[in-house]
Amino acid sequence: MATRHRCYPLSRTATAIAIAMMLNRPAYGAPKPEDGRDLVPAQSATASPAEGGPQPQRINPTKRTLWFVVPLADGPAYLGDVELAVSPGDELSVATPRFLQLLQPLVRDEVYQHITAAAGDAKTVGAPVLGREGIVLVYDSARLALTILIPVVARRTKDISLRNGMGQIQTNLAPAHVSAYLNLRSSADIVYQGPDAGIQAPVTDMDGAVRIADVVAEGEAYVSARPGDVPFRRVGSRLVYDDMQREMRWVAGDVRPLARSFQGSPVIGGLAVGRLYSELEPQREIRSSGQQSFSILGPSTVEVIVNGRSIERRRMQPGTYALSDFPLADGANDVRLVIEDETGNRRTIDFSQFSDRALLQPGLSEFSLSGGALALPSRAGLSYSRRAIGSAFWRRGLTQQLTAGINAQADGRAQQFGVELLFGSAWGLVGIDLTGSRSDDGRSGMAVAVTYQLLRQSLNSLQSQSLRAAFEYRSVHFAIPGDFQLLPSGSLRASLTYNRNLGLDRYVGFDLRYSRLAGQPSEFGVRTLSGVRLGETMRLTAEAEYRRLDRRNDGILRVGIIRRLGSRAQLRAEATSKGVMQGSYQAYGGQGLGAWSLSADVNRTPQGTTFNAGGTYTGNRAEWGVSHIAAFADGSGQGLDQRTSLRMGTSIAFADGAVAVGRPITNSFLIAVPHHSLRSKSVRLEPQAQGETAHSGALGPALASNLSAYSNRTMTYDVPDAPAGYDLGQGNAQVRPPYRSGYKLPIGSDYHLLVFGRLIDANGEPISLLAGKATDLGNPKREAMTIFTGRNGKFGAQGMRPGRWRIEMPTQPPTVFEIIVGQADNDVVQLGDVHAAGGTQGGK
Repeated sequence: MATRHRCYPLSRTATAIAIAMMLNRPAYGAPKPEDGRDLVPAQSATASPAEGGPQPQRINPTKRTLWFVVPLADGPAYLGDVELAVSPGDELSVATPRFLQLLQPLVRDEVYQHITAAAGDAKTVGAPVLGREGIVLVYDSARLALTILIPVVARRTKDISLRNGMGQIQTNLAPAHVSAYLNLRSSADIVYQGPDAGIQAPVTDMDGAVRIADVVAEGEAYVSARPGDVPFRRVGSRLVYDDMQREMRWVAGDVRPLARSFQGSPVIGGLAVGRLYSELEPQREIRSSGQQSFSILGPSTVEVIVNGRSIERRRMQPGTYALSDFPLADGANDVRLVIEDETGNRRTIDFSQFSDRALLQPGLSEFSLSGGALALPSRAGLSYSRRAIGSAFWRRGLTQQLTAGINAQADGRAQQFGVELLFGSAWGLVGIDLTGSRSDDGRSGMAVAVTYQLLRQSLNSLQSQSLRAAFEYRSVHFAIPGDFQLLPSGSLRASLTYNRNLGLDRYVGFDLRYSRLAGQPSEFGVRTLSGVRLGETMRLTAEAEYRRLDRRNDGILRVGIIRRLGSRAQLRAEATSKGVMQGSYQAYGGQGLGAWSLSADVNRTPQGTTFNAGGTYTGNRAEWGVSHIAAFADGSGQGLDQRTSLRMGTSIAFADGAVAVGRPITNSFLIAVPHHSLRSKSVRLEPQAQGETAHSGALGPALASNLSAYSNRTMTYDVPDAPAGYDLGQGNAQVRPPYRSGYKLPIGSDYHLLVFGRLIDANGEPISLLAGKATDLGNPKREAMTIFTGRNGKFGAQGMRPGRWRIEMPTQPPTVFEIIVGQADNDVVQLGDVHAAGGTQGGK
């Protein structure tokens, strides 16, 4: 009998077959091959004895070939069941099709092809064919299994990932077919003096989206009630479609392409298509993260140590392995593999691996292509010019250490084309960007940027050091399409920065910088900084800076003290050699709904004093903020500027008929709609000891507003005041939201009643100690619920709804009841005695 377990127990059927074999009788229930071959288990198999030792027991003591089904194992790994043939001489062979199916994932392609060709149309394959590739079959009598021995040179290289990523979750809630939301962020100022004194009319930023099936329409706008302002200004609008099968995003409308190298970032009224993993698969690890191959000749334990920390320890069988996806810190990493076999022999493999988020895995590509009319901001909103513009880039991971790309941008006045290279090694990360341009007047220009970064850090980042260098040059006639010349042509900039973290609250660092811009004097500066811990709650910081600008020298020294007040507040005081003094206070508390923050700072200079204070509060339906700024002239006490700003952000959302009000939506959202049976009881989303994400109430359902697109999220919920035994469902919703999507999560249902009664049969006797089925006659496709009766025939069923039900109890013959369940103010229905014989009972 073929076992389907991942271990090798002697099943009851196999035992019966073995007994039948001993008695030379067919076993009851033992399967027989169609060709009439005897299907029996082998008795035992042992190695050949030494001379004079005990003779081994034969596997096949008969004079005919025996057939039986056994598990096939590769070491401790169960592969599947195969049909084994044992000849009178104990030669082993297996049924060809099934064996080849199990063998293919284990061996290299050329080895599998050799075996397949040699086996041909033969029904079985054994030692004459397998031995050519060094493969041996061994029968293990202890486990009643067949073991396959494959030499390392014949094995397929196995990929083993060490990264403990979030992976995919099994979603249990689908996004709404139609969803929409609108965010409103408003602010109003109170000015205390000057020509604008008084209460300023509010201004509002608006953004929102509508999603129907897989297409999203989104936009942004600005509304102002202030005199002289345009009442409404459209900032942008577009249609978005994500083709997840091809990992591409299509956009039509106002698009802002991502700039690479020396490209500008204009707003284009037109079309765009691109693949950016940070947008479409933010939880996917796309950066080059290391790969190392090694071979094991015998069963061994392999330990992976990264930067001195043990990451993985696992048991491995003989074979060749490609160990990939090391959980590396950004920068240079020291990796060690410690391999220990069963005899205790150890060997190590040491290597260095560089990791950076800008390096792509080999074979992965990112790109963007957009084109249309150049859009320019105006007082009334976007204004589309007659100038066409296009922008594109493409990047691809070529090796674990090398990522390369090209980029281009053009309009009617200027064109540019560039290449980029990014190379990472144990010596650091080097980036090179080279771009040439041409203007409509025929002038050509070029720009080059070289960056270098060396970062070494422990996984907890308490011990780290970094070295960064950058050089950038733009020729006099270098041009950027779209008039996005942020720096003047003919500029040169260079910088060098070094920082070292010596532990908690201890660091040192310095930086050098030089710049020469066309038409301006050159500038050189050097700065050093350090910090030292003075105790458990206090840190001293110091900074010295020297600057030389157009032959003028300037220097400044800053000294500061930071004092932590508990885990969520701190004070900071700082003084400079130029007579500037600063003091600040920051604190925050809460989590999710009810979170708050406070800040205040004073800045005293020889010219005057400024004071700023502010606070924020996260409410259930809105976010609130207030800030105050005051500036005073030195010595006069006269206020130069004083104003208070009030801010509020809220949203309204819709998903498949459900409407909710809550905090501003970042990308996607979930509306938790309590069933009417819960009445005024509050639904809490992601409840925790220190708070929750949102809750339902007088203004309607709860709104979770911070779901990220294409990121896994498990949204838990609870109703603390729900009736005892009320079925809330799974207690969580596992989602992976598409772009700007909404979810409707019903909580509770019509099936909320607790029904009590006593079942009486046709003879007037209670039906005791039986388990029956209750079926909702109004919804017969719903799975029947199980009910249990006590000795006196009483039952209690949780999860019924009002309506007609059929109860069937497994007596001989079955006893059937029909009941009518009515409404109940306290969700509990008392039916009393329920009689069979066609009687119908109702209760309330």
